[in-house]
Amino acid sequence: MATLVKNFSGQPVRVNFEAGLERQAEALLAALEEKHTEGMTLRAGSRIRLGWSFLILQERIGEIVICEPDYTSNPFAETRDDVSVFLRVLASQTALVQMLGVTPIEVSFQDKIVYANGVFESGQLYAERIQPRPDKQDSG
Repeated sequence: MATLVKNFSGQPVRVNFEAGLERQAEALLAALEEKHTEGMTLRAGSRIRLGWSFLILQERIGEIVICEPDYTSNPFAETRDDVSVFLRVLASQTALVQMLGVTPIEVSFQDKIVYANGVFESGQLYAERIQPRPDKQDSG
């Protein structure tokens, strides 16, 4: 497990992540620094929407630790003190957007997705994006 700590107005903020995700963790801290510069207070209990998910700030021994939802159990009630899943998914999404040369549309892991039975066992995949309907938590 790797760790980076950055001070925001004297408050240490820690991000824990798997080795190999250093660049992504640094970008995450830079994004939080930008939000902090724009006036956002980084305090325990805050939920911050970034990319496809949200992060939760929790206090641990005098530091604020950036946590991600625990996607393996209940992401709405449980957290992990490590943001590796968040960073890996965001990096994969960014790489795919760049490879396809498309403009990304913000989505959330909470949004609805419709797929055909057996699609994940198929050798080919067809994907189509429809107009997003945020009022129905439908990312399109």
